[in-house]
Parts: sequence; structure tokens; C-alpha cells
Amino acid sequence: MSRELFFITVGYFLIFVITSYSLGSMVTNKVKICLKVIGVRIMIGLGLVGSLGLILALLGVFEKEYLLMILAVLILIGHKKYLELIKYARSKFISSLEVIRSDLLATIVLGFSLLVAGSLYLSAMRPPQATDELHYHFPQARSVAETGRVGWSWDEHYFFGNIPKLMEVIFAEGLLVSDYSLAHSLNYLMLVGFLILVFGLIKDKFGYKAAVFAVTLLLLFEDLTWNATVGFVDTATSSLEIGSLLLVTEWVSKRKDNLLMMAGLLLGLGLGMKYSPLPTALYLTIIILIINFRKILVFGIPAFLVGGYWYVKNWILFGNPFYPMYFGHNGV
Repeated sequence: MSRELFFITVGYFLIFVITSYSLGSMVTNKVKICLKVIGVRIMIGLGLVGSLGLILALLGVFEKEYLLMILAVLILIGHKKYLELIKYARSKFISSLEVIRSDLLATIVLGFSLLVAGSLYLSAMRPPQATDELHYHFPQARSVAETGRVGWSWDEHYFFGNIPKLMEVIFAEGLLVSDYSLAHSLNYLMLVGFLILVFGLIKDKFGYKAAVFAVTLLLLFEDLTWNATVGFVDTATSSLEIGSLLLVTEWVSKRKDNLLMMAGLLLGLGLGMKYSPLPTALYLTIIILIINFRKILVFGIPAFLVGGYWYVKNWILFGNPFYPMYFGHNGV
């Protein structure tokens, strides 16, 4: 990769970061800003940017000009949220310095973690080389980027054409705007949001040192991080799924509706990428019903709004929301 192309890719990546935070802030507007909320906003926003891309593709106008126009509008709309973020960072700067100075070991580990995170971002810049991204994740994303549209079934394939494909739409956006490096980077961005969420939650409950070591251990989990730097969907899906689980756990102790709302959005986006979060969705639904059944809609409606398309579509087309994975189907 040339130096010029590298900086262009980084520039587009920053545009997606800013847009994701902007869009995530819009749907969590009434939630007080903190580290965990910053992470959640990035994750939700990136998923919603993918959802906007899906709408463009269904309308047959998935084109670079339209997508960049939408991103630009979102950036302009969200300018107050950037000012809020800057103000929050300034307010925490002095107190953060005091915490950093008070625990030298944790600070050294934090510096190491940031170096690892940076190296992982650079590794995401490499061309596609993993099996699944070459076989179907990127071919399907490329078909959307090249044709500018998507039908009810992707490539008319009975299996891969009908499972949830939100992450492939996000890959397609990266390919449409730039190339495979940007597509990989957007996958990595979802993990970054998750790590910020984890750091914020653990810091609030167990302190700075525990948060630093928790994030460091996650960054050293090779299967998790490698998957986030290639054209796979598993780390992004797991980040959304576990993020939702963590927020519901937080809700159990604090009983704040905004935690359930954000958890529902995360889980719904995860369900839009794979079927694998379905058992977690069932588990969380049972927990919420047991604790306070009146709050299930606070969790369920956001999840359905952002993830329900794939299941409603399959229900209409095949009479089975979970086609072709569960409850019987033809051809497999």
C-alpha cells in the first residue's frame, strides 16, 4: 500500500468513526455521556450506518455519492455531540492524569495495550487472505458495491443469500468508498467500540487497574482480534451480543431504562449479522420478564427495529424467520 493510499484510507476511516458516533449519539441522546456510553454509541452508530446502506441497496441506489452525502449530513447534524465529547474529555483530563500517575504498572500496561491496538489497526490494512472472506463475505459485499443493489436473497443463493447480512453491507460500504483495507478497518472499529464499553464498565465497578488489565487480556485474545482485522463477522457479532449482555447485567442492578434500550439496539444489530445471538436473546428476554415484565418492550422494540428485517423477510418468503438454519427447510 502506498503512503498516499494509506492516508486516504485512514481519512475515510475517521469519517466513519465520526459518523458512527454522531448517529449513535442521536439514538442515545438522553443518555449521559461516559466511557461506556461512548463505546456503545460507536457500536450502535456503525451498525446503523450499515442499516442505511442496506436501505440504499434495497432501493437500488447503493452508490458512493449518495453514501458520502448521507455521511456528510450526519456529521453536520452531530456537531453538538462532538462538542459534548470534547467537553467531557477536558473535564476528565486532569483527574485521569492523577489516576495514571498513581498506578505506574497499570499505566505501563495501558501503553502496551494502545500499541497492540494500533498494530492491530495496521494489520487490518492488509489485503484479504482468510478463507471465509475470500469465499463468500467479500464476494457478496463486492456484488452489492459493484451492482448498487441487493434483492431479497443475496445472489439468489438458498443458504448464504438468506441468512442475516448486515456486516456484509458494512463491508460493501468500505469497498464502495475505498477498498478492502477500509472494509477490514470498519470490522475492527466494532471491536474498538466494544473495548471502550468494557473499559468503562469495569472502571466504574472495579477501578482503573482492573479495567486496564481486562482490556489488555482481550487484546491478547488472538482469535478475537484476528477475526476483527479480516473480512469475518464473528467478532463484530460477539461484541454486540456480549455488549448487550453486559448492559442488561448493569440494568439488573441500576434499573435504568436507557440501559435496556441500548442493550436492545446492540442485540438487534448482532442478530442482523448472524443467527448465533438468538440463544442470548432468549436468555435475556427471560431474565427481563422475570425481573420486570413491563420493561420487555423497552428492550424488544429497539432490537426488532434494527434487526427484525432479516427475520420478517424470511418469514414472508419462506414461512420461517430463521430460514435456512432452524426448524426445517428444503435443500440442506
